[in-house]
Amino acid sequence: MIKLPLSSLNRRRRSDPFRDRRLDVRVHIDARSHARRCWYFRFAGVAALLIVGSILARPLRSVLLDGWIYRMPALALKSLPISTDGVLSRAEIEQTAGVRFGQNVLALDLPLLQERLTRHPRIQSAAVERILPDTLRIEVRERIPIARVVVLAIQGFRVSYLLDDQAVVMLPIEKGRGNAEAIDAEATLPVITGANPSDLVLGHATAQADLNAALRLLSAFERSDLVGVTEIGSIDLSIRGVLRASAGPSSLITFHPDHIPGQLIDWQRIWNEGTASGRAIATLDLAAGLNIPLRWHETPPPPSPEKKSLKPKRNRRNHV
Repeated sequence: MIKLPLSSLNRRRRSDPFRDRRLDVRVHIDARSHARRCWYFRFAGVAALLIVGSILARPLRSVLLDGWIYRMPALALKSLPISTDGVLSRAEIEQTAGVRFGQNVLALDLPLLQERLTRHPRIQSAAVERILPDTLRIEVRERIPIARVVVLAIQGFRVSYLLDDQAVVMLPIEKGRGNAEAIDAEATLPVITGANPSDLVLGHATAQADLNAALRLLSAFERSDLVGVTEIGSIDLSIRGVLRASAGPSSLITFHPDHIPGQLIDWQRIWNEGTASGRAIATLDLAAGLNIPLRWHETPPPPSPEKKSLKPKRNRRNHV
């Protein structure tokens, strides 16, 4: 082996100015490769843990929940406060929700309970709250009916439905199955006849144009100044395109389905004129347009007996 003098080695190092830089780059590359290998190993380890965890998760969950937590006596349902602002009884709300005392509170599916409640035709919204360790609270907001619909069903039977201001169809509640005062109030609601029974589906809004117009008429009437001086007892839809309302003791008022607020103003003006002259409306056709056909009673009808208004309204939330 030939040994170069030290001076020659020094001259070679000086003649190669990039030698130290190449060594530094190689060190950085080796460190980067080592860090990349470590990252791969960590990723593979985490992935393996996730795969093993996903395989064991269901059995562990079943053992933990079904075998232990769901069997804890301390979590059995013991308190079920229910509040509503309508006519439904506690028993019906319990039955609709499908809960019973003794069920595990943590095992109850709250979204499912809420969905069951809101499927009831008379329930507009519901809130379900779990209060550990043993309480489930249910709050119900019911629909307020504004009219009764009487239709002829199969074999000539007359069937009554209730409608709220959104035209959602409900069944009347039988006496003894809910708030007695509210049930009596629903029995005095204006009656709508002449509707198509095939479009009345419980829990769904009807799309019948004349029926929706009748509901708009009743809602607008309740906001008018005519409330307290007269009332609408029934609305007949048998003649398509018009609404024939019986009002007061013996008046027949015909409305067009459109522009109802303006027609109510005309009715009030004519009613005021008749009252000032001691006359009462027999028939009034507000659907005719500008030339309104009007017929007065030849002799004033006897005044209808005063009766207390029992119209359903939103009650304070009652605990049932």
